[in-house]
Amino acid sequence: MRIGEDEDVQACAGTHCTKTGEVGPIKILRTERIQDGIVRIEYSAGEAAVVAVQAQEELIKMAAATLKVPPEKLPHTVERFFEEWKQLKKENERLGSEIARQEPKRLKELVKKSSSGVDYICEGVLPTVSAKELRNISSHLEGEDYLTMLIGRSSVDSKVHVVATVPANLSGMINAAELVKPVAEMLGGSSGGTAMFAQGGGDKLELVDKACKEGSRIIEEKLQKK
Repeated sequence: MRIGEDEDVQACAGTHCTKTGEVGPIKILRTERIQDGIVRIEYSAGEAAVVAVQAQEELIKMAAATLKVPPEKLPHTVERFFEEWKQLKKENERLGSEIARQEPKRLKELVKKSSSGVDYICEGVLPTVSAKELRNISSHLEGEDYLTMLIGRSSVDSKVHVVATVPANLSGMINAAELVKPVAEMLGGSSGGTAMFAQGGGDKLELVDKACKEGSRIIEEKLQKK
């Protein structure tokens, strides 16, 4: 079917009409850019279009009821809530960064000494911390020659993240990837990394304390074999 001189449209659902008016109302459901100059349009026509419009109106009514505003005020209310959410997110990130700056000092007071004489830190970072902040804390401690495994809950993705770093003076003695792998699996996830840095995690938030104990056990076990 060709409509207009400049638009080339191909649309066939098995029924051919002599004129577009026979199709009835058309409701565009979604569009998708396939490649330059080509857009896929999904739509409903006839009775299906009426059903699609009614379904959309019902969604609008439900959203308005949830926010306790009339439908015509929904766009403004959603925009206001979105702006408030962005501000809260920024504040949460600021507080997380502040915790990340303070954590190395606290963690250094919790240093453990293995039976082989190596100082290490295997602790949970509380209350919540993002994966990026966890990496930053671990990197700071590594710079002070601490073998570390840090475990923290993240409010960003509701998962538990694990990070392990091995300082240069322990290179070849212990492998960070081998430390993280069993802990991440315990938490219901997976891991990856190198001998000097590895990270992973899972979604079993309730196992953070158990994961810390298991991490300490694994570190002790690996160091005893060296």
